[in-house]
Amino acid sequence: MKRDMEIVRMLLLQEESGEEQPELKQFEELLLVYNIALMVDAGLVEAIIVPDANGAPVSGAIIRLTWAGHDFLDSSRDETI
Repeated sequence: MKRDMEIVRMLLLQEESGEEQPELKQFEELLLVYNIALMVDAGLVEAIIVPDANGAPVSGAIIRLTWAGHDFLDSSRDETI
C-alpha cells in the first residue's frame, strides 16, 4: 500500500465538514483504511482501526480530528499545495 496525500486531505475535509467527498469513491476501501491508519500514526485523527489476523488494517472509522489534524488541514486546503 502507498501513502496518498490527496486521500488524506479528502478524508480530513470529509471529517471536518461532515459531508461526503464523492472523489473518495474512486479508491479501493483497503487503500482508504490504510491511509486512515497512517493518519492515526501521524496524530492527525483519532480512529478505530480493525486489523486482520496479520495485523494489516482492514476496516477503519475516523472518530475525530486532532489539533494537529486541523492544523494539517488548514495548511493543505489548496489542492495545488
